[in-house]
Amino acid sequence: MNETNVSLVEQSELFRQVATTNKITNLTINELISIENIKLPTLLCSRMQHLTINQYGQYVQSSIQFILSKSKNDLQYLCSLRARNFHKPMLSIVKTLIESEELLDNYLIKLIDADLYLWW
Repeated sequence: MNETNVSLVEQSELFRQVATTNKITNLTINELISIENIKLPTLLCSRMQHLTINQYGQYVQSSIQFILSKSKNDLQYLCSLRARNFHKPMLSIVKTLIESEELLDNYLIKLIDADLYLWW
């Protein structure tokens, strides 16, 4: 789904009704082909507290950046992120991203086996 389609869906009355009434607090996204795959579910689940994504390849940084940029307003209940199949060299990149863009004030980040855990 491209950016235009996401915007059109967001503007629909049904989307707004579902987004304001659903009570989803835990979400797992199993297949992350592009950053677009994460936009719609995160916008739809505004009460989400915990998000798990299976990360494969090039979308790690942009996905985390998008999620954390939404955490102060659109995803205000979100407090943890787990990125599965995370590549260890990306850990310093994510830390730098969080610090340089001031995405989070207080956070804890850990890499356990091949999974990144981020709490705030």
